[in-house]
Amino acid sequence: MPFETDFYGLPVSTTSRKVFVFLLDVVMSNPNGDPANGGAPRMDPVSQRGYINHTALKRKARDYMQMVRDDVHYYSKGNNLTELRKNKTAKELCDLYPDLRLFGGGVGSGSPIKGPWLVTNARSIDKIDPMIIQGTCIADQVRRRKNTDGEDESYMGANFPSRVVVPYGLYKFTAKFNPALGKLSGITSDDMALFNEAVLQCWEHTRSTARPEVNLRRAYFFDFESQRGTVPEHVLESMINITSDGEPESFDDYDIDLDLSRLPDNVRFFAWEDGIVAGRDALAAK
Repeated sequence: MPFETDFYGLPVSTTSRKVFVFLLDVVMSNPNGDPANGGAPRMDPVSQRGYINHTALKRKARDYMQMVRDDVHYYSKGNNLTELRKNKTAKELCDLYPDLRLFGGGVGSGSPIKGPWLVTNARSIDKIDPMIIQGTCIADQVRRRKNTDGEDESYMGANFPSRVVVPYGLYKFTAKFNPALGKLSGITSDDMALFNEAVLQCWEHTRSTARPEVNLRRAYFFDFESQRGTVPEHVLESMINITSDGEPESFDDYDIDLDLSRLPDNVRFFAWEDGIVAGRDALAAK
């Protein structure tokens, strides 16, 4: 059955349920600092597994969308939301702002808009062991200290900045599309294509000193042929088996096995690897 696709050959239908699974690896980077812990990488103190807040993941996608399109986004940095909401209904706001159509958000009085795309927190497959990198700034800077009389004084001294990074970690997160909510927000196939492009490409364009190497390594796409779907989402996710021996130090230390034997015929499957998308038949032929 023919179906609408984007540049990558991925589905962009707004009427079918979807589950996408992404694997990010983090190398000598802080993927998402925790302000309650001095900006150190976020970590579950019990399991010691790292995590990335879903808001940070969506911010990367939003930043990419604004880079490639001229649309003004509702949650753009510096926006005055009170002014944006003035004299506008929720529908009018959705018509104006693609990020509201995709992810939803608060619109002042009344109930918030529920976006059709739900993005989960990313969680590391194994424990992480953050380390401190101590740096040195050669140029002297003006610094403050107490003199012998207990008074503040300025002096010139070197700066020794430090940052906390994850030496290596493989993280998994999912994005789930609810077509019923998409109908309410007015999402379009162009919005869906923009979302697909953003989640695949944003990692290359949102790097910083704190996170120089956060890379998308694999992505898996499950697309139902109906609005409701026929298989629970956790069953689809369980078809992606990720294992390692010992303490992994790189992506090559992981084995990823796809068990598609339980995948119903009415669920389309695609896999993204290093910029190439392959469908179920192509993967079976390998």
